[in-house]
Amino acid sequence: MPGLDGMDVLKIIKERWPDSEVVVITGYPTIESAKEAVRLGACDYIAKPVAPDDVIKAANDAMTHKRWALRSATNTAKS
Repeated sequence: MPGLDGMDVLKIIKERWPDSEVVVITGYPTIESAKEAVRLGACDYIAKPVAPDDVIKAANDAMTHKRWALRSATNTAKS
């Protein structure tokens, strides 16, 4: 991605669509980049090479988190 790295894209996504669930997939994993991804709002961080099962699990986890957040917001609004 000329001019942007994955963390830049993550920032843009979270700024424009703050309720989005984002999974970071990287070919250059480091503890620092994993911490940064979480700080910026990523729901998961996967290192390449990626096994299909890892992507499926991350997507399922993201959907579960989203459903939990929506239920929580609905219950809070009812209170």
